[in-house]
Amino acid sequence: MTRGAGNRSFELRAGVRGAARFSPDRTRRYVLTRRWKGGGAGTVAFIGLNPSTADGRRDDHTVRTCWLRALAWGYDALVLVNLYPLVATDPRDLRRDTGRIEQVNDATVLGRATAADRVLAAERGVELFCLARNRDGSPRHPRGVSCELAPTPLAIPSRAHGRGGNLSTGRR
Repeated sequence: MTRGAGNRSFELRAGVRGAARFSPDRTRRYVLTRRWKGGGAGTVAFIGLNPSTADGRRDDHTVRTCWLRALAWGYDALVLVNLYPLVATDPRDLRRDTGRIEQVNDATVLGRATAADRVLAAERGVELFCLARNRDGSPRHPRGVSCELAPTPLAIPSRAHGRGGNLSTGRR
């Protein structure tokens, strides 16, 4: 049973174009985008743990929150990618995943992050930002963080860059 915020979804707002790339069985989402006119500051990318239920036509709470932030910051495009592509509304569901290698996901995350003008909670190769931190120093989830907070630089311990490192804590 999936625990979490549920699967409530919202129609895209007028003037917003959405797209998403899924696996053929739709159990994995590799990228989700939103584009709109205005702003002019380019693209902001959010890199999360795993995707939930949003797709090319509908937002969920997390995507809507990220989109509202991108709009407020003056961007005209939003990209969401995830470290694990399994669609789940509860990160604990990741434990039941087969753990198959997702080279297509790794390439998508890296490509979208390096192409963005700003990246939040991402991995090496780009300047890193987060909205707020948890008590343990890891990036806080965008939902539940005040829209008044500006992104702050995020330093990831160098040992996190090794194969199998945990990006939020640097532990293996």
